[in-house]
Formats: sequence, structure tokens, C-alpha cells
Amino acid sequence: MVPPRRGGHNSRGNFGRGRSRGDPIGGRQRGQNPCRHFQQTGECPFGDRCRYSHTFLNSRSDTTREFRDNSEENAEQQQAKADYNVWRRLIKSPPRTNDINTMRSLWAKALVILEGSDLDWKLMLPRDLDDEQYYGRDHIRALMSMVANSGGFTEFIEIARPFLLVITHSSLLDCLSVDTAVGGLYNFISGSNGSRAIPFFHRLTASLAEQYSASETLATKELLGSTLVAASIAMRE
Repeated sequence: MVPPRRGGHNSRGNFGRGRSRGDPIGGRQRGQNPCRHFQQTGECPFGDRCRYSHTFLNSRSDTTREFRDNSEENAEQQQAKADYNVWRRLIKSPPRTNDINTMRSLWAKALVILEGSDLDWKLMLPRDLDDEQYYGRDHIRALMSMVANSGGFTEFIEIARPFLLVITHSSLLDCLSVDTAVGGLYNFISGSNGSRAIPFFHRLTASLAEQYSASETLATKELLGSTLVAASIAMRE
């Protein structure tokens, strides 16, 4: 599997939600979600191109809150930050050919972050995946381009499962309609006219069916069934 060349990220599929990557935001109103760079430093490297709000937050409510500074972090929050930085380092480099370990680690760690209790990192994860300065989309493309060889269905499913659980996690789906990063990721996963999603889900469901018929334990069948449910949710969204 040859890692794709950087670039070519402007396709948004059929949904037409996001703007092209790197295009100026023009006269559009900024999103309601706060820009983390701006909240932490008062500056943003993306300037007028940033899709997030450059308004300082003055209150902590259920829907918006200030990002805390380091002095306010407890041990659990510091660990959550460290775990997030470990994950983010994975998307700072492009995918390498047949690097199954990185592929598996990236999506497993992303799922742990989304399952955690820290809202800041749950909000940041889809934005960093969609950020043009990182290689999140390239890692998505690499996974969705995988082909399960004969006898390799188990490995394909083991890698695809956490990816599916990430993209169908409630932390992403709950803000799908308001966060352009999440909408952009879904449009990228779809590809133009489903050109990326349809072949991937076709290979995945074929692998699930093959593995299900060969499995002998109830636990394995339940695991495969939950993977199929996640795939169904992803296709529906």
C-alpha cells in the first residue's frame, strides 16, 4: 500500500458542507466553536482563514467554556493532555507503506480520547484530523485503501473497527451539523459520489461475512456484529 501524496484534499463528496481546504473564509460568519489557539495565546496562526471563533469566552456553560490554562489542570487533566499529544504526533507524519502498527495505534488512541471525560480534547480531535497542517486525512485514506488479502480478514477488521467507532462516536455525531471539521471529515470519507466510502464498505462487509462464518465463539461473533453496526451507522451518516 503506497501512502498518498500530500494534497488533493478539496473533494468534499456529495454533501457540500465544508469549504475547500486552504480557501479563505471570505465573508462567511465564523463557527460558534472556540479556536483553541486563540483561547490559549490570544493569537491564531491561521488568521482570517480560521474557521473557529476568535472571541474570548467569559463564562463556563454547558455548551461553551474557556479552555483552562496549565495552572488549573489536575493530574488527570495533565495525563489527558499528554495522551492527546502522543496521539497528535501520529498525525504529524504521513502514513508509511504497510505501517500496520501506526494505523492500529492511531485509531485505538483516538477512541480512548473520545471515550475519556475531557471535553477539550474531544472537541480538538476532529479538528486536528481535518487540519491541513497535519496528515489526518492521509491516514484516513490509507486505512480506507486497505485490501484484505486471503486469510488477512482478521487484521483488516481489527484495524477498521476502532476507525469506525471513532467516526461514529457520539462526540463527533452530536456536532456533525455545526462543526465544519466533522462535516468535512465525513465528506472526505464519502469521497466524490461515494468513490471512497463505497469500495471500503464493500470490502469491509465482505470481510465481516467471511470472518463471521469462520468464527467459532460467541464473543467473536458479537465483536463482528458490533463492527457491522458501526459500519451501518457510518454509511447512514
